[in-house]
Parts: sequence; structure tokens; C-alpha cells
Amino acid sequence: MTDANPVLLSFGGNLGNVEKTFDSALRNLEKGGFHPTACSRIYRSAAMGCEPGAPDFRNRSVLGTWNAAPEDLLTLIQRLEVEAGRPANHPHWVSRPLDIDILVMGNLIRKTERLTLPHPEITRRDFVILPSAEIAPDLPLPGLNMTFSELADIWRRSRKIECVPCSGK
Repeated sequence: MTDANPVLLSFGGNLGNVEKTFDSALRNLEKGGFHPTACSRIYRSAAMGCEPGAPDFRNRSVLGTWNAAPEDLLTLIQRLEVEAGRPANHPHWVSRPLDIDILVMGNLIRKTERLTLPHPEITRRDFVILPSAEIAPDLPLPGLNMTFSELADIWRRSRKIECVPCSGK
């Protein structure tokens, strides 16, 4: 990857001081070689598929660059999730202090055992689409022939929006 290739990440969490956890994770991503260029506001959404009574999630999208292999970024992200308190061998749909997904890396399309790019759930998640459209409206979604702005417009017209900004940050 080169600086010309944008990387879009999605941060989520619903346990502890999520905003503080996001800030710490972003600082540690920077130390690890990720170069952020824009952060969305933080959005709130109902916990999806989690245990009954799970607290609402906070979500944020972060745009930046990464100059190494996608799997190296994934390894860094997984280490930071564990450091934030998420067990390394966690069930898929549970509450957690930090979850970071790699949404897009330039125009890369890849499917391996560890990583699928673009992220396969992007089009189904308003808590990913809306924050991403806020900071990267013209960023194309590889393989879909549309931008995040176009995807957000489609979502707003055809589905119930459930995530809402919860801060002006």
C-alpha cells in the first residue's frame, strides 16, 4: 500500500469509556504506522446481535493511510483490541470495549482466511455507512461501483436509520 491508497477503519465498542478507548486505540495505531487523516463524529446505535440488555454501541469511522500489508494492519488492530480488554478468542456477537474493522484499503479486493476487503458487511450497517460518508463521501467501494455518499443516500431512502451522532467531535 502507498500513501495514495486510503484506508478506512470502523471503530465500535459498548463497554467502559468507549470514547477514551477509541482515542487510545487511535494513538496506538499511529505509533504502529497508521496515519489518520480524518475522524467522524461518534455515533450511537443499538447493540446488534448481542446478549439481552447489552448497552448501546458507539461507532466512529477513521480515514488514513497504511504503508504495509493489510494483514500487518489486522495484526496490529487485533493486538489493540486485546489490550483494550477484548478477549483474543471471543464469541462473535458479544459486548466489547473495542472492535476495529478494516472497511476499505484503496481499491483492493481480497478474500483470505483472515481478511476480506472490502469488509463484507459494509452495505448492511448504517453505523458504518453514515460515519464513513461523513469523512469520506467520495471514497469508492471496490467492486460496488459506488461511493460512501451514494451508499448513504440509498440507505436513507430505503431503510430506517437507527444510528445517530452522539457528539460534535
